Amino acid sequence: MITQWNPSGRTPDFIRTLYRNILDRDPESQEVIDFHTRSAYNSGLCNTIVGFFNSIEYRAKSIPTEETVKKLYRSILNREPEAAGADYHAQQIARGRSMEDVVYGFVESPEYSHRVQQGLALRLQPDVTFDFITTLYQNVLDRDPENQAVVDFHCGVAKNRGLHMAVTGFFTSDEYRAKDLSTVETVKKLYRSILGREPDTWEVEHHAQEIYRGNHWKTRRASLWIVPSITQEHRRG
Repeated sequence: MITQWNPSGRTPDFIRTLYRNILDRDPESQEVIDFHTRSAYNSGLCNTIVGFFNSIEYRAKSIPTEETVKKLYRSILNREPEAAGADYHAQQIARGRSMEDVVYGFVESPEYSHRVQQGLALRLQPDVTFDFITTLYQNVLDRDPENQAVVDFHCGVAKNRGLHMAVTGFFTSDEYRAKDLSTVETVKKLYRSILGREPDTWEVEHHAQEIYRGNHWKTRRASLWIVPSITQEHRRG
């Protein structure tokens, strides 16, 4: 039985289908799903799928090549293979073709691309927004995000309302304001989180003054002014 991908579940649901279609079990926990989801964003879809087939758990099953080919079709194309296709890929693997090359061939095939266009298959490229949101947690809140769901939420804000609104949400959050950091330190965090560098002295003074003029960072007006002014440099860089 083939476990079908639910498009509304996005990447996490695709990870669940890999567990079921390749390892014949459910993932242990949400944390495991989050780990593989981050891997998919950082390393790409092909490498994530390859990781399942090359895992110690899968290799310990000593599954015949023919059955591995069937699992490739089920997990990537969501169907059983036709006889000619099964024989071809089994021969390629027997001749030493790497799993990386085999998986790449499936994901880059016209059939998979057609499924993507129909909304029936996942197309995932490394997502710079995902990485950026993760660094915001680390650079602004000094911690890692709780789970994949909160990162997805902030990615949605960035894509739907703009990058500056996503950044503003971190600096105006109750968690950040509870730290009661100085305005100078807030400006430094803005530069570290957006531009990946320390600000010059004049930049600290300039933005600190702008925050003060807006009745400090607690007001939305100040935050909406300062973030776009720095993100402009982020886009030029």
